[in-house]
Amino acid sequence: MKNLLNKLLLKVSLILLVLTFTFTATVTKALAASAWINPGTGNITGSLNGDVWSPQFRVSVMVTSYDSEPEMAGATINISHPANVKVVSIDEGDFDTYVKKDFDATANTIEIQAVNQAGTYKTGEVRLASITFEPLSDTGDVQLTINPNSVISGAGGEQLLTETINGVYTLAISNPNESAGTETDTGTETGTQTEETTTGAQIETGITDSLSVYVLISIGLIAAGLVLGGNFNKKES
Repeated sequence: MKNLLNKLLLKVSLILLVLTFTFTATVTKALAASAWINPGTGNITGSLNGDVWSPQFRVSVMVTSYDSEPEMAGATINISHPANVKVVSIDEGDFDTYVKKDFDATANTIEIQAVNQAGTYKTGEVRLASITFEPLSDTGDVQLTINPNSVISGAGGEQLLTETINGVYTLAISNPNESAGTETDTGTETGTQTEETTTGAQIETGITDSLSVYVLISIGLIAAGLVLGGNFNKKES
């Protein structure tokens, strides 16, 4: 009887363990999605766009819900940024319809709201949008913060978002065209020196004047020699 009771308790314990595990997995599945900024870190140094140098930089807003988790029906992601950068543009990502792509230059906030159509709900890593920023200073730190009021919604409107990962960057802007500009200024100074070379030309003109004097003196000496030579011949005659 005692062995039978122990076996029964063991079976009940196993059943409860399985039910607890299933319930935990179900809850985890119902609340498991993340929003993050890609890339998450880096130095902003500027880049060449063709032959044009630009300090602008671009990041992606990503949302993630894997195949084992609920599909994403929609997302509303709110982001704040510091005053040392400004938003240039917000480009759509891989959601079906975009309701909002707004930014407030005074409050330094961004709101992106997008939805997927039934039957095309998204799973995996999905690009919600891409944002282009322009630095307003050459140095400093930039943190793009996903605000806690952001939402990733499932098919039933449930909140799936459980994790947010911000982007943190360092501004180290160095415009290669500035040194080129300095060279241009130097070139301007060289131009000034070229104008000063006009003085050299004037010196060359001065040399020409001296040569004329030497020619005149030579002609005078020759003439004097001829005169003296003529008088000398007359005396011999």
